[in-house]
Amino acid sequence: MKTSWCLGCCFGIQYILLATGSSQIQVLGPADPVIALEGDDIILLCYLKPNVSAKDMIVEWTRTDLKTPQNTKRVHLYRDGRYANDDQLPAYMGRTSLFPEELKNGNVSLKLSTVKLTDAGSYGCLIPLLSSQVKGVTIHLTVGAVSQPMISIEGTKNNGVVLKCDSGSWYPEPEMTWLDSDGAILSDGPTEIETETDSEGRYTVRAHVTVQKTDSNRFTCRVLQHQSKHMKETKIHVPVDVFPKSNTGWILGLSIIAFIACGTAAVVVYMWRKKSEQTIHLYQVMTWLDSDGAILSDGPTEIETETDSEGRYTVRAHVTVQKTDSNRFTCRVLQHQSKHMKETKIHVPGIVACVDRIKAGLIQSVTKAIEISDVLLQKDLIKKEIHSSVSAAGNSQDQMKLLFQALDSGGSEIKSAFYSILLEHEPDLLRDLDVQFMDNHRTDLIQMVTKVKPIVDGLLQKDLIPPGVHSEVNDAGTRHEKMSLLCQALDSRGPNVKSAFYRILMELEPDLVYFLSKHNSVFLVYCFSNNKLKKLCKCDLLWGIVKCIENKI
Repeated sequence: MKTSWCLGCCFGIQYILLATGSSQIQVLGPADPVIALEGDDIILLCYLKPNVSAKDMIVEWTRTDLKTPQNTKRVHLYRDGRYANDDQLPAYMGRTSLFPEELKNGNVSLKLSTVKLTDAGSYGCLIPLLSSQVKGVTIHLTVGAVSQPMISIEGTKNNGVVLKCDSGSWYPEPEMTWLDSDGAILSDGPTEIETETDSEGRYTVRAHVTVQKTDSNRFTCRVLQHQSKHMKETKIHVPVDVFPKSNTGWILGLSIIAFIACGTAAVVVYMWRKKSEQTIHLYQVMTWLDSDGAILSDGPTEIETETDSEGRYTVRAHVTVQKTDSNRFTCRVLQHQSKHMKETKIHVPGIVACVDRIKAGLIQSVTKAIEISDVLLQKDLIKKEIHSSVSAAGNSQDQMKLLFQALDSGGSEIKSAFYSILLEHEPDLLRDLDVQFMDNHRTDLIQMVTKVKPIVDGLLQKDLIPPGVHSEVNDAGTRHEKMSLLCQALDSRGPNVKSAFYRILMELEPDLVYFLSKHNSVFLVYCFSNNKLKKLCKCDLLWGIVKCIENKI
């Protein structure tokens, strides 16, 4: 279950005056709709002002927009100091609660867990025994569903390349657009958009576009849900050799390919025999590039080249990079004589990505939410209403859930500030969360980590494991055996080494870290412990494995 929280705060507040004797009580709730994602836990804010106790009152939450055969609209009922949910709507059973410790302060907010698409609608917060004709406030909940778009190269058309973008499980209906490297909507080629819905009303949107060669050949597929403002993007770099050439060029290209195919063996043998007579070799040149394709110059590049007994080259380059707007870098290997080129891209997770990945752990573990909220308020990064809600929450978990609502809606600046404040107030917490991730997903990591050698190389370079452990892991047979030995070594070397492993893993296999953070490991163990299913789930892409599991279990 996702553990993100939504709280529709509180920029416009409805005030409904309810008279009790000679005094007036205000029932407050958010005027703007509360926006949640499917699977979230949310709080529908409702409280009394002045802060009179609601412990001895009847508090009733209803779905005011529903029409049921028995006219049953009750979502939650508090009466006689306890819950009385006998005639609760079945769809809400086990998913609703108030905050018992906050009733004395007039806080009658409803917590709704594991939000569903069908939860979207109007909710009434009612205090029936107040001596007023108007006894409540209505709060509107909007529920959405999102997914990451996937881009594929479909082929060529005329002088361009046809790209396809797919994104499913959206609600409400989103809009898909293609953008160039400058963020402008593509207009060079026709865009064909298809939209489908499944039995639950979720939307799948698909768009084809024909793109022409540009200076960067970088394109973006963006999916935006206008009502909730939720947006997902996926970027692609189309290699220049994918674009079609003239007919003459194709004929020449095919001739060259045929020539290379026929002559490669002879060339390799000839060069091997002549290696002692000349110093010309088919060696590679390795360069590091920034997100714009420029060669990196901010940090030193250390290049090492080795040859094996058959004359094959291994090239290795280290570079120190600085933080950028995108934190995306490319390692390019080019063989000048043959013009063959290979590239690998990496995104170095920034502070915002780190905060998002460990959000659930922070909600459970941070103990100084009020102090952090105080500093954010002093920096004018959160509003007073948010700070007051955090301060009024009953425990640190609820405080953090409310605080994360402000973080999620405030952008990268507030999350970066939060991270810095967290390091100052609870310096050991992030390390402990790294260790917790390692311990919770030990079996999954043994089965799924693929880049074992770069990880142990990194640990050795940091003097966190001795050479003996490094050699033992690298000499093991399968990658599963390597990871099993490495995990045993990590267990004996304390939390700092485990934390370092996690940071290296997050750099080398970020999708795996994100996946394990979001999914129940039981499914992974099942997939790899069942030989029949393992064959069905043998996919190159991590998300293919997920789809396999979901379809078969």
